[in-house]
Amino acid sequence: MLVPLTGNVEQMNEIFTMNETGRFIWENINDDTTIEALAEKMVETFEVSPEMARSDIRGFLEKMSEMMS
Repeated sequence: MLVPLTGNVEQMNEIFTMNETGRFIWENINDDTTIEALAEKMVETFEVSPEMARSDIRGFLEKMSEMMS
């Protein structure tokens, strides 16, 4: 679960939950992580193709970017 803490906390009206894949990405991403390296790690951890892993990562990052704007 993510709770955005920007602006006035009293006006906070959004809480975001993550599935297992989202949690995995969140826990394994850092400033030095590339989509390719993270996708390789996802393929090793989950039964997913490299293409699906990259697609999931891109989708997750787009959602996070939308939340931050």
